[in-house]
Amino acid sequence: MNPNIALEQRLDQLECKCRNLRRIVAGVAVAAAAVLLVAAAPNPAKEALQISKLEVVDKEGKVRIRLGQADEGFGMVVYDSDGKSRATLTDAPRGSVMSLSKKGGSIILMALEEGCGMTIRDEGGKPRALVVQQKGGAEILLKDKEGNTVFSAPK
Repeated sequence: MNPNIALEQRLDQLECKCRNLRRIVAGVAVAAAAVLLVAAAPNPAKEALQISKLEVVDKEGKVRIRLGQADEGFGMVVYDSDGKSRATLTDAPRGSVMSLSKKGGSIILMALEEGCGMTIRDEGGKPRALVVQQKGGAEILLKDKEGNTVFSAPK
């Protein structure tokens, strides 16, 4: 066997492989360019983001704020690090309510179909001061620890 023929065959095979490799590299380059062009295309801004519930969590993964359905309506609830509700803002068919609470007590503001009012509660949850407005008029009540009215206006 002639050594030159074997060398020519090997050279032909090498040239064929080189052409195939160039074709593959060119194809990959075209595909990469197409991906970059599609990714770089302008993305029009959306008019709205719609979701049924949104939860904001802390570093430990505990829910700290929840937006979404609340009882019969919708609202926002803010939780402390122990998972206890500390602030709410809700709207339901009968009215809207906002509440704030800490260990020392709570405040509840209500705007209802029949009127509106405010309640201040002690650390045990007992109402201590009430302001109520309805069609028939307005009233202010102050109560002691046992729940007895100590002041009322009008009398």
